Formats: sequence, structure tokens, C-alpha cells
Amino acid sequence: MSEGNRTFIAFLGEEICRDVRRDRRTVKLLHELGWKVVVIWECETKKEASLRKVVTSRIAKRKIFPNYLK
Repeated sequence: MSEGNRTFIAFLGEEICRDVRRDRRTVKLLHELGWKVVVIWECETKKEASLRKVVTSRIAKRKIFPNYLK
């Protein structure tokens, strides 16, 4: 693997870590304000039928991703 590829992969890893930390802070804040948060990844929104199924399932289960509250 070239040095450029390693640098890019390292950058992506850092970017993803920052995004996860930001998302956790946001979910925790919303939870503290009394909101129930359902996390839906962008890749889950590509097909309407799949999105409907994901939303329905997560709401029915009240899946709020407790790991985001740590």
C-alpha cells in the first residue's frame, strides 16, 4: 500500500472517530432533553421500502442505541 493510501485511510479513520463522538454528544444531549432518538444510517435510506421497514422496526423496538449515551 502506498504512503498516500495509508495517509488517506488514517484521515478517514480520524474523520469517522470525530463523527461518532459528535453523534454521541448530540444523541446524549437530545436524550437529556427528553427526546427518544432513532439512528438511521444514510446507507439505509437508499430504497424507500427498506427505509420504511427500518424505521418501523426501530420505532417498534424503541431501539435508541444506548452505546451513543456513553
